[in-house]
Amino acid sequence: MDRFEGLGVMAAAVCSAVAAVLIPTAVTAAPTYHLITTSTPPAPPVSLAPNDQGYVRVTTISQAIGCSVAAVIVACETSSDGWPARGDGKPFHTVSVNVDGELQFVDADLGALEGKVELSPRTYWAQHWTITAAADAISFTNDRTGHGMRVSTEKVDSF
Repeated sequence: MDRFEGLGVMAAAVCSAVAAVLIPTAVTAAPTYHLITTSTPPAPPVSLAPNDQGYVRVTTISQAIGCSVAAVIVACETSSDGWPARGDGKPFHTVSVNVDGELQFVDADLGALEGKVELSPRTYWAQHWTITAAADAISFTNDRTGHGMRVSTEKVDSF
């Protein structure tokens, strides 16, 4: 056998070995997967109607926070001393946020909040605001701008 014949035999042997590794002799079906749902989708928001003055009045289950919701602004108050202090050192008890997310602590009194709705932990909708209630906090997100605030007795965050 000459040199070229030997190379041809060797090349044929290598190709045969590679083909045996790369080309399967039997075809197996790919495993099939099925998606299943293991949780219930969230309930749609509960719609809250405004009172005669055009406000939706809400409160947490604990009654620690009460809020008035209007189309362009949300104002909340608490008797807690956890919010920032005024110039005289006493804490603010009222905060508001507008549709653009501008937050203001103010000296105000929202009154008796007549007609207020006690919010169970879930999602609500009022005056173009999505309201997410927890036992001790409430979040308000404006549906048009995505801005709003999260209010608890300890702090207030705007977004």
